[in-house]
Amino acid sequence: MRKKIIKQKFSKEALASLGQGDIPAFIGAVNKAIIHDDPETLAVLGETLYDSGNLEQAADIFRSLIKKDPQNSAAKIMLADIINENGDADGALNLLAEIPEDDEKYLAVLMQKADIYQTIGLEEVSESLIDQALQKSPENRALIFGMAEILYSQSRYLEAKEYYQKLLDMGISSYLNQNIRLREANCLTFTGDFEAAAKIFERFNDVILRDDDLFAKGSVYFELHLPKKAIKPLETLLEKSADYAPAYLVLAKSYEELDEFDKAYEIAQKGWTIDAFDLRIRLEFAKIAIKLGYLDQAINSYQEVLKQDPENILALDELGLIYLKHNENEAVIDLLAGKEGVDPNLAWILGQAYLNKDQLELAKENLISVFNEFQDQADYLLDLINLFRKLRDVKSQLTMMQLYLKIRPTDDTIANEFEALRDEYE
Repeated sequence: MRKKIIKQKFSKEALASLGQGDIPAFIGAVNKAIIHDDPETLAVLGETLYDSGNLEQAADIFRSLIKKDPQNSAAKIMLADIINENGDADGALNLLAEIPEDDEKYLAVLMQKADIYQTIGLEEVSESLIDQALQKSPENRALIFGMAEILYSQSRYLEAKEYYQKLLDMGISSYLNQNIRLREANCLTFTGDFEAAAKIFERFNDVILRDDDLFAKGSVYFELHLPKKAIKPLETLLEKSADYAPAYLVLAKSYEELDEFDKAYEIAQKGWTIDAFDLRIRLEFAKIAIKLGYLDQAINSYQEVLKQDPENILALDELGLIYLKHNENEAVIDLLAGKEGVDPNLAWILGQAYLNKDQLELAKENLISVFNEFQDQADYLLDLINLFRKLRDVKSQLTMMQLYLKIRPTDDTIANEFEALRDEYE
């Protein structure tokens, strides 16, 4: 772009005073320039001051230009940007609304309004404005990138990828410090095309990747069941950004997949100290603790999850199973009674606890309620066989034995009992 030259006296004085740090002289020269210098020179001065961060004086200049020429759309656009920077989005939008659609700078108006609406969280309005602008200038890279970013921020990754692809097709691999190819890789990651994403990530050294890209790269390799390759970018990420909480979960799972449980335990433990409200890392920590035999730590972790989310199904399920395995049937009942309708597994676990305590009607109520879900599982059918044996309901017991033996025909103990019971019943 050709550099604009300040020609007139007071504008020159203003910039000279600013450069020397003489603020009173600078302000005085700006005020004189507003009165005496021509509009073209003032516009250049205003843009120069805007670029250098002297927004108050730049705003004064643009206001003076608008006062002299109420149709000066360029000055209105610049002033609107300053007003918005100062936190008055409504004031900026009202000023932009004064510029008619047939103005030659209306494309810039649409772009600026879109930016303002996105900033205040009205992304649908912003998207509509960019779409209007794209109809006027379909090859405008700023608009294409803006639309891609809006769609990306709304998790509309398939649509966003199309716009990033347009930029790549135009030979644009980077825009506003954003690597477009990496944006494409992230879109592929979020839409589940992990193999395609991995091919892109492989082109980039971990050292140059941003935190989000390192996380995405590690997550892609984990999803492709390549835990060794997942570990490197995730550890690189945590070395420079130890508070990047989501990375701990994927890293812990990667080590777990390699059966390195001690390392996975250490990482998961650190993860939930970084973010005590991320229940997923607490659940992972508890899961690994069980594998290592650290039962107390697992129980404490599940209990902490339930303090934050009393109906967390995974925590209820796993904690219930721990209590059940250790014959703490009363603890199972205290934990799950009233929650059995939340998930079939919970009703099954609760039914087993009642069965162990010979509270047979409650056991029957819970176990029968999930028959459709578990009728093809041998362990569940064994619970029903035991229930009906205790209830002396021979007919139902025989029926459950028949179903069980279809799944485990080599269980001689149940087979022999079935034959004897059938002969006796008949």
